[in-house]
Amino acid sequence: MQETTYAETNGTLAEFGRQVRSVKAIVITIFNFIVTVVAAFACTYLGSQYVFAETAARVLSAVIVASVVGLAELYVMVRTLEGDLGKL
Repeated sequence: MQETTYAETNGTLAEFGRQVRSVKAIVITIFNFIVTVVAAFACTYLGSQYVFAETAARVLSAVIVASVVGLAELYVMVRTLEGDLGKL
């Protein structure tokens, strides 16, 4: 029968902790992305009621702004990830 030492158990738990923090960071990043894009859509849709009378124009403008904000957010995420990978 093989006994596990304290160092082996501690190393395994430390690795598990690093993985949990990594997954937590990814989940928060995805949640932040979704909230940012939805908020950009909502603000543009509600704010464009003073410019456009038709609903189709309001939705189209909101989709365009949300797409631009989403692409900008993706660009920042890729640049950050690229910087993090460069440190490895």
